[in-house]
Amino acid sequence: MQKNKKRKKWRRVRLGEVGKIITGKTPSTKEASNFGGQFPFITIPDLKNQRFVIETERTISEIGAQKMRGLKLPPRTVVMSCLATVGETGITTRESFTNQQINAVICDSQIIDYKFLYYIFNYLKKLLKQYDGSVYINISKSKFANLEVEIPSIDMQKRI
Repeated sequence: MQKNKKRKKWRRVRLGEVGKIITGKTPSTKEASNFGGQFPFITIPDLKNQRFVIETERTISEIGAQKMRGLKLPPRTVVMSCLATVGETGITTRESFTNQQINAVICDSQIIDYKFLYYIFNYLKKLLKQYDGSVYINISKSKFANLEVEIPSIDMQKRI
């Protein structure tokens, strides 16, 4: 009974309600000046073995960053792969960019703790894996924003 009582304090929210959602993009690869700079360019392989994204295979230059300025992710943004290989997750450690296979949530710290959202994404990964394999999966930005999750108070999230 006590567990049920605590559970009632949790509420259902859509991902679009807990922060700003950004879907990445790849700058033109025909222009070498877009790459080789200070900004991590996160792709699915970069998410495989690191919770906090510290290293990436490629980087974006200042020129590339200017072209994609509306897609720049601050530190503590939670990212999830949503195209083809779904459910790979990570947390940015510095200003970064992602490709179009990744949706990101810039968390509203008054509503959700970025570490808590990361753990929710890991749980979702297990659910999404059932669709992985022979079927090509695409979780669009709008579908992603409408995914419902349950969250407790921000204080409880931090304790968890």
